[in-house]
Amino acid sequence: MNAKAVNAMQAVLAIGLILGIGAVILFLNAPKTSALQQSQIVELENGSVFELSANKALIELGGKSFDGYAYNSQFPGPLLKVKQGTKIKILFKNNLNEPTTVHWHGIRLENRFDGVPEITQKEVMPNQSFEYELEFPDNGLFWYHPHVREDKQQELGLYGAILVQEAGKKTAREEVLILDDLLIENNSIPSFPENSANFAIMGRYGSEYLVNGKTDYSLNVKTGEIIRLHLLNASNARPLRIAIDNAKMKIVGGDTAMQEKEFFAESIDLSPSERAIIEVFFERAGTHSILNATPLGTKKFGEIIVEEGIVSLEQKNAFDSLKENALMKEELIKLQPFFGKEPDFEYELTLNWPSMDQMMGHMGHGMMSESIEGIEWEDSMQMMNSVTTSQQLTWVIRNTKTKKENMDFSFNAGKGETKKIRITNLENSPHPMQHSIHLHGNRFLVIAKNNALNSNLVWKDTVLIPEGETADLLVEFSNPGKWMIHCHTAEHLSSGMMSLIEVA
Repeated sequence: MNAKAVNAMQAVLAIGLILGIGAVILFLNAPKTSALQQSQIVELENGSVFELSANKALIELGGKSFDGYAYNSQFPGPLLKVKQGTKIKILFKNNLNEPTTVHWHGIRLENRFDGVPEITQKEVMPNQSFEYELEFPDNGLFWYHPHVREDKQQELGLYGAILVQEAGKKTAREEVLILDDLLIENNSIPSFPENSANFAIMGRYGSEYLVNGKTDYSLNVKTGEIIRLHLLNASNARPLRIAIDNAKMKIVGGDTAMQEKEFFAESIDLSPSERAIIEVFFERAGTHSILNATPLGTKKFGEIIVEEGIVSLEQKNAFDSLKENALMKEELIKLQPFFGKEPDFEYELTLNWPSMDQMMGHMGHGMMSESIEGIEWEDSMQMMNSVTTSQQLTWVIRNTKTKKENMDFSFNAGKGETKKIRITNLENSPHPMQHSIHLHGNRFLVIAKNNALNSNLVWKDTVLIPEGETADLLVEFSNPGKWMIHCHTAEHLSSGMMSLIEVA
């Protein structure tokens, strides 16, 4: 072998050695897929420091495994329990191979910890960390999830709940139910485009119903117990109408507080990210299904198994009585002068879809909508929806007066001000449908729908606005900073439907 051949062989061996070492380094640094653990309940005292990580994980449903994500390798993430007024720190580590953040949904926290990339913080890159400081001024159920590619990361399992309990107040037995749906097709989760969201028209409606990450959820209770259920709709897009068969439900609270007046109902509607607090009471043993009972049909989420216990007249009377919220009554007296004023801000919700406009022209209202009560309870256009991406259309939140859209405008308010916001969901877009509008860092009352005053109010951070309807919100701006207002259908957010409110 001549000198040139020897040199060439040595060069090839050297390159091979370098590539081999590089492959080993990449392997060692690659995010590891964790074995999924049962979701844990973590009680945190004032001043606590809690470590939270985002990891790759295998999600097991019906005996099959799917590649997903999980906080602390738990699906859902750990249920955090704190007392109202508590302050804690969260040390977050990103173990994914893509950037992420954590948004603390519904919490009136300091703006720089809100988890919105390029607005309140930079994205947390792979193998990097971020320290969040949280304070909990309100009681109720809150939750945490990414604010980077929610359509993908939240769908694959990145979400968890925070139960904030009123200090010094004893309540009934409490259970948290995180309701979700996961889309499985051909024994796999449909893929996610790298630089855009698919299912951009309707959002990703799932095929498998989950309660706390399980398709076979069951809750064991005894007769005579008053059970308080904290419900959260963590789905990407699906609106829910929750009922419990052969059981009377008492609605006692909403997103961030207790109702002005408790009331009985056969069902309750929850759009993506909305919460509700309900109580149930069983006098006889048996099994009761937790249902999504929409006008299009009924599907089971899980079940409540009632075993024999002691039924006391005192407990029955306590459940049958309907309480009024004295604190809310006091707050409403102060806010009453704002109810009749003209709106300070006005938004309209619509869709820009140039290719569809060109193909079909302006054929009028509802040409592509199959809603009942202004809500599309199921994906009415599955095939077109699955292949339409956020690069082909733009969901729009628009300034009604200036016609500026999405992040091209913002509204301004001062800390301590109360403003009235009117939001109209236009019915003449290429695809009119419901939207779940969420405001970060502040709370509001839905004081009217279609000019009809609401006679039973509750503090909220999310409102469902059906097709063609108008909602009037009375917002208490208690928090300074730049706050997002957006649709919580994850694919609509990824398709542009977001704007800013700046509180000075």
